[in-house]
Amino acid sequence: PSALSDAERSRCAVVAGTGVGGIATLEAQVLRHAARGAPGTSPRLVPMMMVNGPAASIAIAHGFTGPA
Repeated sequence: PSALSDAERSRCAVVAGTGVGGIATLEAQVLRHAARGAPGTSPRLVPMMMVNGPAASIAIAHGFTGPA
């Protein structure tokens, strides 16, 4: 297959289904943060709640820039 032009990459979007860590996970970490401060919060909280990560990685890898 041929490479995409800049115009074609600007018209590409990535849609990826993901599963968030769950509202119970978020709630538990918010409560831990309130009780213990930042050191008590799991370092995995942000990656678990970052649902756009897979689509962003694919878009960056292929140079897709839009639509936003």
